[in-house]
Amino acid sequence: MRKSIMIMLISGLVIFLLVSGCQKKTTQAELNPGETTEPIGNEKTPTEKGKAGEDELDDFLALDKDEPMDNQLPSLDAANLNLRDINFDFDQSELNATAREILSQHARVLANYPLVKVVIEGHCDERGTIEYNLALGDRRAEIVKKYLVNYGIASERLSTISYGKERPLDPRPTEDAWSRNRRASFVIMQR
Repeated sequence: MRKSIMIMLISGLVIFLLVSGCQKKTTQAELNPGETTEPIGNEKTPTEKGKAGEDELDDFLALDKDEPMDNQLPSLDAANLNLRDINFDFDQSELNATAREILSQHARVLANYPLVKVVIEGHCDERGTIEYNLALGDRRAEIVKKYLVNYGIASERLSTISYGKERPLDPRPTEDAWSRNRRASFVIMQR
C-alpha cells in the first residue's frame, strides 16, 4: 500500500514536471492547416512528435500497471491527448485521407484511456445560412464519430454537437480563414 502511494506521488511529480517544462511550439501546419510541408533538416513531423510524446507519457504511466491509465492522470484535455482538429473541404462532410490518418491516431490514443468521454464539435465557415451550416456541422461531427466507432471506440464515449458557423477559429473573410473554420474539434468531457 505504502509503495503504491509513493509510486503515485512520484508519477504525479514527474508528470507535473514534464507538463510544466514543455512549451507548445506552433508549427507551420497549425498556422496553415491546408498546406502540407516537408520537415526541414532532422525536425520531426507532427505525427512523429505526437508519438514521441505518447511514448514518454506511457513510460511514466506504466509505473503502476494495476491502476487504469485514466486514474493516473490528474487532468486530461484534447491538447495533452494530442486530439487535433480535422479539416474538411468546402461544403463537404466526407473524410479525406489526412483526416482519416489523424482520426486513426486519435482512436489509438482513446483506446488507451477507456474512461475518457469526448464531445466532437462540427464547425463550418461563414458562408451559407445558419440552418444549412448547423446541418453540415452535424454531418461532420457524426462522420467523425462513426469513424471512431468503426475503429473500436465505444459510441457511448462519444457525443456530437454542431456549432455551424457560430464559433470560427479565424473570423477573417478569407479563403485561408474559411479552410481553418471547416473542422471537427474534440473536447474531453470532465468526469
